[in-house]
Amino acid sequence: MEVLVNLSIFNFSSNFSKSFIFNIIVVFIVLFTTYTGYIICCKPEITKVQNQWQKNFVVSQRFIYRYLNIPKIILGSSLAARIDQDVLPADVYNLGFSGGSVLTGLELLVRSGAAPKIILIETNVIFNDKDEKMLDRLFAPLIWKIKKTIPSLQAEYQPLNIILSFLYKTGKSTKSEQIKRKIDQNTYTRMLALYKEKYSTIPEPGMIKKNISDLQRLVSIMIQRGTKVVFFEMPIASQLSDSKLSRFVRKTLKCNFNAPNYTFIKSQDLAQYRTTDGIHLTYQSMLLYANELIQNIMFFQ
Repeated sequence: MEVLVNLSIFNFSSNFSKSFIFNIIVVFIVLFTTYTGYIICCKPEITKVQNQWQKNFVVSQRFIYRYLNIPKIILGSSLAARIDQDVLPADVYNLGFSGGSVLTGLELLVRSGAAPKIILIETNVIFNDKDEKMLDRLFAPLIWKIKKTIPSLQAEYQPLNIILSFLYKTGKSTKSEQIKRKIDQNTYTRMLALYKEKYSTIPEPGMIKKNISDLQRLVSIMIQRGTKVVFFEMPIASQLSDSKLSRFVRKTLKCNFNAPNYTFIKSQDLAQYRTTDGIHLTYQSMLLYANELIQNIMFFQ
């Protein structure tokens, strides 16, 4: 009798577990399908994400899934990433990465099969290593193509980002408020001193050789696809623009990219630009430089 009771309890427990798991799966499918439908139909605007690393990932996925055929692309580090996408023409996409590398953007173009008419490569932080981990995540076999069909799987549309974007919109500064925002002089002085020290040294020869070689390889592939390559230098504090590192970068690039396939542009009037820390433009200066860069892009058309 006791055996029968135990067996009955076991069967009940087993059936309950199966039913419970099945119900969870059904609920998940319903919620996931509903959420995916909401993303596809409503296309919520994501203006805020959780951190700068996720922002780099979102910027990359947007390019891969929405802007792959855009004709003009800006590639750069956090300096170029300061240029708001909103102030650029519809046919220009900013693939600048906060804390990142130009090489990451170039590798992304190569792997995605993109063939833009023009790429503008920021030269200020040209020796930074590319982010292999992010690239591998972006192009994980099969998954990266599935995400194009199912946008709710893209990093941009994580529920927390939708909530953050809603909260950000309600408290967002107006353009005029951002223009009037003053520079914190204490922070500026401290950061400029740090960058002066950093810009007084040159990276290890091994790192320079590796990254220049990689840059040549990636740029060569883009030229074979019919892309025009333009190198540009973001405006920074004059003390840094004339530093040992900045002069070395210019010399190295012109020695390795001196063919007629390449064009170099540099802002002639650094005095008109202001930075928050020596290297990152203020909002007003960003608007000013974006206009200068747009004029250059139109010239190269």
